[in-house]
This record gives sequence, C-alpha cells and structure tokens, in this order.
Amino acid sequence: MRFTKPMSVIDNQSGNIMVLFCCLMPVFLAFMGIVMDFAWIMHNEMLLDEATQAAGDSIILALDIGQSSALGLAVLDQDKAEEMATSYLQKNVETAQVVACEFPNPNEMTLNTKVVIPTVFLRLFDMETVEVTSKTFSKVTYTGG
Repeated sequence: MRFTKPMSVIDNQSGNIMVLFCCLMPVFLAFMGIVMDFAWIMHNEMLLDEATQAAGDSIILALDIGQSSALGLAVLDQDKAEEMATSYLQKNVETAQVVACEFPNPNEMTLNTKVVIPTVFLRLFDMETVEVTSKTFSKVTYTGG
C-alpha cells in the first residue's frame, strides 16, 4: 500500500475549495444568526409560559375568605386577582403585558399575556420584532375552614 505525502495532496489542488469556502461563509453565518434568533424567541416563550403560570397561580392570594365561607364556595376578589396576576407577571418577565384577564366563574380566571421580542438577524427578512403570547386557566376551590 502506498501512502501519499500530505503536502503533495495540497499541492495538487488548484484553490477551488478555498473559493467555495469563501463564497459559502456568508450563507453559513446568516443561517447561524437566524438559528440564534429562533433560539432566543423560544427561550423567551418558555419564560413567558412559566411567568404566566406563576401569575395564574397567584390568584389564591385574592381569595375572598369572608364571602367564600358565607357561600360555601371559593369567591375571588376580581380586582385583587388581576392586580396580583399583573404583579407576579411583571416580577418574572419585566416586558410582559397582560392582554386579558377574564373571570368566567367566581372562582376561575383565564389570563392571556404577551411579550414583544426584538430580533437581530431576522431583520434581514423585515421582522423587527416577534410577538409571543401565552394563556393560562386557574381555578380555586374552597373546602371550608
């Protein structure tokens, strides 16, 4: 078996690989940048989901004990529930906003949130920002006491 010398392999090339590499480098960099933007968007989406869930769980602090014990079922103070949910959301994700806070029943709350994420490389495709939304449903039960 015959082995070729490493330098003879390089000497036989006419420079095509170098030209191809230089031409494809901007494409590789743009692809990497777009992948990084999508990773940033997904990271912020997970943060918003967790913050929205924490804000939804905070409605237990808005339970109106007096009215709940009188009626025998959980009743939320709606103003306090919305205030607590907004407070918890802002503590976890500062740029997040409450889109809607609805109370289908006296002991239930549906919370819709959004956050606007600035992009870097997606601006090449005329996408300055991306809006991510999240939704959670919370229900409080009262067992008496």
